Amino acid sequence: MRKKGLFDAAAGALGDAVDAAGEAAAGAVDAVGEAAGDAIENAKEAIKDALGSSYGRGAGYPWMIGDPVGDLSPAEERCK
Repeated sequence: MRKKGLFDAAAGALGDAVDAAGEAAAGAVDAVGEAAGDAIENAKEAIKDALGSSYGRGAGYPWMIGDPVGDLSPAEERCK
């Protein structure tokens, strides 16, 4: 009877340890995800700051979907 009690106690302690490790791992994953999200937002802001406000005048590329390949005349018309 005594051995069964020790086994049950050890199994319970092991179960508690596994649960605690799982909760710690989940917390770590959440923290890493949050840190990664913050890093991405910081990188976006740094890129905007580095490029300056004059970058992107004209809303980006001179061509649009549907323009003929290698022909910038439609883009030139839009810029007039």
